Amino acid sequence: MKTAPKTTPEAKKPKLWRRAGQCLYVYNPSGGYYARARIRGKLKTHSLETKDRKLADRRLRDWLNDQDRMDPHAGDMTLEGLAEKYVATLRGAEKTVSIKRRVARELVERWPSDAPRRIARIRQGHIKTWLAGFDFGASAYNAHYWTVRAMFAQAVADRIIAENPAEGIDNAKRERPRRLTPSWGQFREIVASVRNQRWSEHGEDSADLIEFMGLCGVGQAEAAGLCWKHVDFIKGEMLFFRVKTRTAYGVPIFPQARPLLEKMRDAVGGHPDPEAPVFKVKDPKIALEKACKRLGFAHYSPRSLRRMFVTRCIALGISPKIVAQWQGHQDGGALILRVYSHIIDAHAQREAAKLVAEYEGVDNVLPFAPAAVR
Repeated sequence: MKTAPKTTPEAKKPKLWRRAGQCLYVYNPSGGYYARARIRGKLKTHSLETKDRKLADRRLRDWLNDQDRMDPHAGDMTLEGLAEKYVATLRGAEKTVSIKRRVARELVERWPSDAPRRIARIRQGHIKTWLAGFDFGASAYNAHYWTVRAMFAQAVADRIIAENPAEGIDNAKRERPRRLTPSWGQFREIVASVRNQRWSEHGEDSADLIEFMGLCGVGQAEAAGLCWKHVDFIKGEMLFFRVKTRTAYGVPIFPQARPLLEKMRDAVGGHPDPEAPVFKVKDPKIALEKACKRLGFAHYSPRSLRRMFVTRCIALGISPKIVAQWQGHQDGGALILRVYSHIIDAHAQREAAKLVAEYEGVDNVLPFAPAAVR
């Protein structure tokens, strides 16, 4: 009588892997497909995240193609290396660079302890978990997400990883902010109030800066960087440098601003030093805040003056594309159209009223559309 061969405990264990094709395996406990291949002498296993054979075949081909595009000398870069490499490339406005540096530091310091630190193993879910660990608003969320996405995009461009794991995450929706904007009349009262502070050491200089910012729609940084060599009275042009985008742009010397500039030029003898700044005061916030308090107005900021200028331009029918050029934008007016759409819509209604007036034979067109048109 023959006895059955003895089986070892190892032989009784089911096999974890079943070969389904070249470089394609099935993990028996889950039934999921995996890619397994020796890449540059090193065995790599990659989950294809599917149980469907046809989809697994497509993903296997894509994965193998990605491995061919990878730089074999890139090594196994970690989050620390990624952050250091990204920070070294940062350029632009100091405030923006500072924010990106902080995000890169927080990516390293606050990365989930149970998530891989090798960037080749990081997936979208790990980045979502990291973002969920912060208690901040939509703007801060988007700033963190955009910076991390840019970091991994650089790694893709350098062929360190094949795909950006941060792609496809939704931005946080921001509530539309309530932007305070003074009327033209309020602006003139503010300038007069600042200028009438005779006992203030910098009252006149602050009034000049506030008036110029409102009349020309420039920001505080642009006005502070304006020197007399940038003001060409003959050509009727001013040259500004937009700190945020690190670009120079020219605007006309607006008729409403020319008397102010000529007065300031004459006050220094008519021939100022070309290298000297036009404005002695760099920050009008305190003078502006005190004037608003004296007049009982809302707390308007220097940015409010810029919004007043843009709003006034649109209300007067100036093309958003031209206004964007005056602001140093390079998007053809897209940002102006999006932010000031309510002003543009109101202007469009007034323009539509002209058609009604012409049809009815009215000579004097009303400034607002009739009720029937609204």
